[in-house]
Amino acid sequence: MDNHAIVLQRFAKAFQEALMHRFKKIPSTSQISEGFNAHASGAQSITRETARKWLNAKAYPETGRLQVLVDWLHLNPVDILVSSQAQRRIRRTQSRKVPSATSDIYFAQHALDALSAHLAILDSQGNILQVNKAWQVFANDNAAKKKVTAATGLNYLEVCERVTGPESKTAQAMAAGIRSVLNGDITEFALKYPCHSKNKKYWYVARTTRFIADGKAYAVVSHESVSEKNWRELDFPQ
Repeated sequence: MDNHAIVLQRFAKAFQEALMHRFKKIPSTSQISEGFNAHASGAQSITRETARKWLNAKAYPETGRLQVLVDWLHLNPVDILVSSQAQRRIRRTQSRKVPSATSDIYFAQHALDALSAHLAILDSQGNILQVNKAWQVFANDNAAKKKVTAATGLNYLEVCERVTGPESKTAQAMAAGIRSVLNGDITEFALKYPCHSKNKKYWYVARTTRFIADGKAYAVVSHESVSEKNWRELDFPQ
């Protein structure tokens, strides 16, 4: 089986599981298309035939539609795109990447880069293994504030725990939440926080989920910008 077929099958499996988690069953293709289109906001709508192809591993959503599915059904991008074998290869080849149009590693990285949320993958100790483009851009834009780091190999938990001043409470809570997820004490951790610049106010939601590969725990950490109204309505700690 080629890499493209593997990615299609992994997506179909994750898509079905996410639908089951949300609806307790696999809805009809009409219900899926109607639900997707209600959440599409800017992305191209889908037909029942598109939903059928996704369910049967016959098609994969382009980036705009993938973002809708991540937001609507809370699909884990890492579970969708990266197999355990690919995760190992990603770590082995960080320093010697050779792009390939058929490589599931680079397909996964490009797909992660297309997501608007700032996303990082941490190992069981909190070390940053991989980040997406949005994470890197935000880190570079806020480098002077030391709020986030884009460098793989650094420990995200230590970065959070070193924060001082008025933001230290949120950073400490984030570190504690990530540890709880990695330890398996909770399945997901979320909090909300403001992140204002001199010229504009930003409102963020941070989420951490866990996955297991080769018997080891990893965390997917995401930070996503939301409207102030939605931020205030979320029943999350801050």
